Amino acid sequence: MNELESGILILKGINEVSYKNPSKVTMPNNKYVSEFTTANFAHLVEINIKDNKYRIIFKIITLAQEDLGFNETYMNCINLSGAKDSAVQNYNDELDKAFKNTLVSVGKREKLKEFTKPMFEEINTKLLVNLKALMLSIEKSFREDGW
Repeated sequence: MNELESGILILKGINEVSYKNPSKVTMPNNKYVSEFTTANFAHLVEINIKDNKYRIIFKIITLAQEDLGFNETYMNCINLSGAKDSAVQNYNDELDKAFKNTLVSVGKREKLKEFTKPMFEEINTKLLVNLKALMLSIEKSFREDGW
């Protein structure tokens, strides 16, 4: 407990989400590209306890992996109520700029851009499922302890 007297408990952790690999979309026959990949999200859970009641605040803080220049625009697409079209468009624009000067063809770049919205929807859905499981686990612990 961070602040025992005030009844505040802060938990930090990593939420790992496995999702369809965007590289597999552009290179479906490449046997070295796996079908799924993972993203790790640092999160914070704050539990406030007072008068035998509790409140839980959950925050996704950041993408907990190396930044290859896309983490900020990637995180803008993470929203538990669904990825916003404008955020996905910004992400696609960043990808397009990065891949324009590489050997990734226009066709593959377009295919990848079509995949990003469903990719972020999958990630957001899985994060929400993980969050619900975490909240149910915390609630069960409180009930067992007589809260």
